[in-house]
Order: sequence, then structure tokens, then C-alpha cells
Amino acid sequence: DPARRRVSLTAKKSIVQAELPFLTSYEQAKSNVSQSCVGFVIARTPANGVLVGFGNQVRGLIPSAELEIKPVKKASQLEDKFPDGRTLKPRVRTCVPSEKRLLLSLKTTSNDSARSNANSTLLHVGQIVTGRVAEITEQG
Repeated sequence: DPARRRVSLTAKKSIVQAELPFLTSYEQAKSNVSQSCVGFVIARTPANGVLVGFGNQVRGLIPSAELEIKPVKKASQLEDKFPDGRTLKPRVRTCVPSEKRLLLSLKTTSNDSARSNANSTLLHVGQIVTGRVAEITEQG
């Protein structure tokens, strides 16, 4: 921010070493529509969604309907899933640089699901794989 003579730096590995672009302007976001990028959580509200930050004061909104989670009724539930500073890899849905409006989504596209289905066919019975538990439910 040259006006305030401030520089913001990060050493967060998930941002610095990401293969996805880190947006630094709304024009760059417009050229990356339908592409994924890397950003971080700034704020969240159950009514509106999650506000995601990028470089050079670029900010975008992931509406609640695009979060790909169960509907959240309490702010604390949303805060648990999306704490401040958490790195996200949203997809750019729309961008209007003149109005500084950036709409993002965490929902997977049909291309993403087709790619994951193709990857799942590469597994064989008895093959050892690694993974991470994303959620535990009462049903198992």
C-alpha cells in the first residue's frame, strides 16, 4: 500500500509454494474466470459467506451457497470450518474490475468431478493408499 507506506509479506508455505495463481489485481482475476486460485480467509458471515483475500487489496466473496458444506446456522460453526488466515483454493466465477467485484466458488465443476472419477479408477484391490479424514459422522 504505497499511500500508507506499508508492505505486506507472507511466508505461508501453502501460498508461497502453491502452483495455482495468487491474484494481485481484478484484471488478473477476470482473465482467470473458471480457473482456481489461492487465497486466504479474511472474514465470514452465515448470511453472506466467506470473504477471501489476495494480493494488493484484492478481495472476493464466496457466497454461502457456494461453500460446498451443509447449511450453517451459527457463526461459530462457520468460524470453525473457515478460521481467519486459512488458505483456500477457490474458483473464480465472475469478476467486474470496474466495480472491484469478485465472486468465487468452492464447488467442484463437472470437469473436476470427471477428473476425480478418472483418478479413482486407477486404484486396485489391495493397493495401499494414504488419505486424510475430512469429517466424522454419527453414521460412520
